[in-house]
Amino acid sequence: MKITFDKKGVVRKVNKIAKRDDVRKFLANEVYREMKPYTPRDSGILIDTAYTEVGVVIYPQPYAKKVYYGWGGIQIHKNKNRLATTYWDKAMMNAKGGKIAKAVSDYLKRT
Repeated sequence: MKITFDKKGVVRKVNKIAKRDDVRKFLANEVYREMKPYTPRDSGILIDTAYTEVGVVIYPQPYAKKVYYGWGGIQIHKNKNRLATTYWDKAMMNAKGGKIAKAVSDYLKRT
């Protein structure tokens, strides 16, 4: 399963500032790092096997889509990640979008 960032949010702003692949890779890494607490965790394989590419976070596990959408009676337990939820990218962006935008802005100033 591949999560592509919402074009109405941070990515649109970043794309206006810089279309550089290094910036979009930085953004993907920040999003992945901030999404971890919102991503459901059982054994940890879903989170541990996720990786980033330019502009996306990829969850390669075959069950990732079921967990993300909550299909098939999947229950999200919060005993390992108390913020875990379905649509974890959206939950994280609501809580951390400003922090991510600042991190990207700071990155642009350094590069």
